[in-house]
Amino acid sequence: MALRHFGIADNTGIAADDADPDHDSLINLFEYAFNTDPNAPNPSPVSFALAGDHLTITFMRAHPAPADIAYLFEVADDVVAGPWQAGSAFTTQTVTDNHDGTETVTVIDNTAVPSSAAHFLRIRVAGGSY
Repeated sequence: MALRHFGIADNTGIAADDADPDHDSLINLFEYAFNTDPNAPNPSPVSFALAGDHLTITFMRAHPAPADIAYLFEVADDVVAGPWQAGSAFTTQTVTDNHDGTETVTVIDNTAVPSSAAHFLRIRVAGGSY
């Protein structure tokens, strides 16, 4: 992606994983993970909802998903202290092929909202350099 969007393959300058050349608060690694253009400001590529008393996150990514990064879906009762937990015991994931080179991912927190005073669901992207 760096070569395609910036003309260089190095993880430096505006092509660095943690750079944000379009100033939309999405670093290049996230732009890659969520299939958005790092040179054009984008609204948040992630939507959050409450569906049937469960927190959900929905986003699009390239199909097939990039093999050089990992998407970690984590839950916790305390956003600061955690502990953040991941895996099929904590979240359910569905992936739908959009037949246009993208797929839609929906992640559902397995814990119902009323069963906890506070509960948080997040996506952590690990890997790079893209």
